[in-house]
Amino acid sequence: MDKILLIDGSLGEGGGQILRTSLTLAMCLKIPITINNIRAGRPKPGLMRQHLACIYAAKEVCSAKVVNAELGSQSVTFIPGDITAGKFHFSVGSAGSTTLIFQTIFLALTQTNEISDVTFEGGTHNPFAPSYDYLIECFKPMVEKLGYKFDAHLENAGYYPAGGGLWRCRIYPKESSKVLSLTTREKIKKIHATVNISNLKHNIFEREKNVLKEQLDLRDNQITEKNLNSIRAGNAVGITIESGNAIEYVESLGAKGLAAEKVAREVAGKTREYIKNNTPVGEYLSDQLILPMLLGNDGEFVTSNISSHLKTNIDTANKVLKENKIYSKTLRIEQTNAKYKIICE
Repeated sequence: MDKILLIDGSLGEGGGQILRTSLTLAMCLKIPITINNIRAGRPKPGLMRQHLACIYAAKEVCSAKVVNAELGSQSVTFIPGDITAGKFHFSVGSAGSTTLIFQTIFLALTQTNEISDVTFEGGTHNPFAPSYDYLIECFKPMVEKLGYKFDAHLENAGYYPAGGGLWRCRIYPKESSKVLSLTTREKIKKIHATVNISNLKHNIFEREKNVLKEQLDLRDNQITEKNLNSIRAGNAVGITIESGNAIEYVESLGAKGLAAEKVAREVAGKTREYIKNNTPVGEYLSDQLILPMLLGNDGEFVTSNISSHLKTNIDTANKVLKENKIYSKTLRIEQTNAKYKIICE
């Protein structure tokens, strides 16, 4: 067996992204890893239920040997086997994010020669993770530019903190890799808002629609109401901003005691900020494009902000690549005025 790579989970922001990035690279590059100091930068360090779900999903996908994967553990060893396509069912058992489980295993399953069908149970709309809507509206079309493809269907929304969501996806083998080049944003050609309502009165939609029309000058035909199945009440407002070469999706989630108008104003502010920045890739997407680009055919993109989350993700990926010499690749950041170019080469 190859030497086990030690990864410090306290790197940068010291959050769960180090674990997920390390698991993805371990599977795809077949690198044995031990992650220590897991989530050292969080108030409650160690593995929580959501992180265990990611580990167990990765284990099943590649028949890995896993040591010390239990609640509260601050160290885990993951020794990957061969990635195998198939039918999988993963459950968080709480309102923990199912989209983060998806993103942990997605790239690995695209490396096989067969289609995989995956069912997820748990949270779909969580304030601390990309929502199901974000995956469909933004992540999906953007990674398709790199040759990655999946289809998905939402059966039940799982809003934080109740969870109870259910969705299915089909993951396809990766097509020929394409070089990503998003250095400027072309003219915005479409803005569309979606208001998700579950077990709430219709006037919530009307109130949020009125704010969006006022704040963003949207017309009625640019705002859609969706009634999603859910075990509990829930509300989410998302806006898709489509330019000639990029798509961004910004959203805000409703919560008990939070006025509908405030939810709509918040997402309107995020929309104005993205438009003002005049960069093709938003803050959250920039973090999620790193690994698809790295495991694809390289490329570059420009964003307006280098978050601690993004910087930690880049540093984690570079550490794995450098110490194992699997790829002669690296990720780097170039700054020009108030914009940042992320380059993989």
